[in-house]
Amino acid sequence: IASPSTAMLAEVNDDVPLAVDLFRTAARLARQGGDEPGRATVLSNLGNLFRKVRRLDEAEAALREALGCPGVEPRMRAIMEDNLAQVLAADGRLAEAITLNQRAAEHFGAEQLWDDRYKALRNLSGFLAEDGKEEESGRVFAEAHALMQRLAAAAIDATHYEAYPERVKQIEAETERKLREHEQEDAPVWLEI
Repeated sequence: IASPSTAMLAEVNDDVPLAVDLFRTAARLARQGGDEPGRATVLSNLGNLFRKVRRLDEAEAALREALGCPGVEPRMRAIMEDNLAQVLAADGRLAEAITLNQRAAEHFGAEQLWDDRYKALRNLSGFLAEDGKEEESGRVFAEAHALMQRLAAAAIDATHYEAYPERVKQIEAETERKLREHEQEDAPVWLEI
């Protein structure tokens, strides 16, 4: 049976040819059944598989086809745009990647999907840095960092996370140190948290 779940199982088992065939069959069946949002999801998963195995042209085609499906909810559309931006960046098409990723981050914000917005901003910061736009990259990185602080603070249960304020101080100190180094060396900022 060609289902997205079976295709994902083949992908997990590193059987890329089988996964591709199953995703394509599932997309065809979704189209025949009139399930365009479902077809878009399957095509998005196929695009992500192609990205993972560095078949970038096929990844782009699958993701663009997914984005062309009617009835896709805004969150899923933004996820697809973020994924397509990663494909374009991997292919060296940074200007397109940046534009798509900015739009995805805006959609996530409009839908109040803050975790997804954080990920999109983190990706965008990297794309901007790779494109030589260090100042803008730093601004976006700072926005992502502030968003993560806000999200983490909202999720904190003080009785269980007494060490949290100290960890935040450590991360902020490391961030400031990396930014100072970056200013002195004019090199990209990379944090491992």
